[in-house]
Amino acid sequence: MESETDALRVKARKQMEDAQMRLTRENTFADDQARQQRKGFSQRTAALQQKSALHGTLSASVEAAGLRQRRLSFACYVRFLYIGR
Repeated sequence: MESETDALRVKARKQMEDAQMRLTRENTFADDQARQQRKGFSQRTAALQQKSALHGTLSASVEAAGLRQRRLSFACYVRFLYIGR
């Protein structure tokens, strides 16, 4: 009877150790995946910040070009009024 109990204890201990090792592997894998996701998010955040800055620059350039074109159009209109062409 006692040998059966000892055998069951040994079996239970082995199952527990196996489960702990499996959990350790799963935690390590989850940590690695989380680290990779954070790295990817950081890279995407940096890219978005660069694109946002570029968008701001391009928007300002487009606005400035629109103002220049409007002034040019107004100047052409005034010239047309005075000289007829």
